[in-house]
Amino acid sequence: MAVAFSATGRDFEIAIAIAITAFTPTVALATVVGPLIEVPVMLLFVWSATRMRAGLFGAAGIAPT
Repeated sequence: MAVAFSATGRDFEIAIAIAITAFTPTVALATVVGPLIEVPVMLLFVWSATRMRAGLFGAAGIAPT
C-alpha cells in the first residue's frame, strides 16, 4: 500500500503538467483541487457512518472489526 502512495505521489507534478498541456487551465485546476476536496469529504462520510453504525445497522447488525 505504501508503494502505491509513493508511486502516485511522485507522478503528481507530471500529471499536472500533462493536464495543463493537454487541456485548458480550468481542467488542470479541477485536477489539482478535486482530490484536495474529495479526500476530506470521503473521510467525513466514513466518520459519520462509523458514528451512526447502531442507527444504520441496528443493535444486532454488523459487528465492529
